[in-house]
Amino acid sequence: MQYAHPLFLRTLPPYSFEAELWFKTLKQLKYNKVVFVYTNDAEGEAALNSFRNFILQSDTSYGKSNLEVNIIHHPRL
Repeated sequence: MQYAHPLFLRTLPPYSFEAELWFKTLKQLKYNKVVFVYTNDAEGEAALNSFRNFILQSDTSYGKSNLEVNIIHHPRL
């Protein structure tokens, strides 16, 4: 089988971009409770930390006082 390209790489945006999008979506939809389920691996920890940091560094009071976040650790199977 011949391939058009010898190598193909897929790049993903940083988790901080995703965390910002999640936060803005929650704010726009006026959610006040969120359950964050993550796996015990590098990607899960990075996503959780980015989301947490974005809430803590937010310049609005929405994330700090109006958003209840429940964090659930899901072991990787």
